[in-house]
Amino acid sequence: MAPQLRERLSASFVRRLCQDRIEVHRAYVESDGMGGVTTTWRKIDTIPARMINKSDAEQIIDDAVRSTAVWEMLVHSGFDIQAHDRVTFPSQPDRIFDVIGTDEGQTELLIQKVGLVERMG
Repeated sequence: MAPQLRERLSASFVRRLCQDRIEVHRAYVESDGMGGVTTTWRKIDTIPARMINKSDAEQIIDDAVRSTAVWEMLVHSGFDIQAHDRVTFPSQPDRIFDVIGTDEGQTELLIQKVGLVERMG
């Protein structure tokens, strides 16, 4: 497929499907000046996306209930998102989704699927 056609089709998919606004954060490890390191999360971008819940589960760990939700997110095929990034909603910054993988680079995608896990409790 011609790159220009692919880009136009991808942009059209994003406009129609991706109605949520999400923020993508990436971890940066820096020296703390005392021989150790600190990890800080920096916002990369705010982009349109579509969040789709795939499954929910609960576990009892050390007498506490821990809930986990698996999500799929659709974003523009050219957006740089990697495993170990984090995703949040600007309106709900306490809700954190961990990126577990993406299908970028698999084929000539029109839209990128990103696997997410939300851990609560």
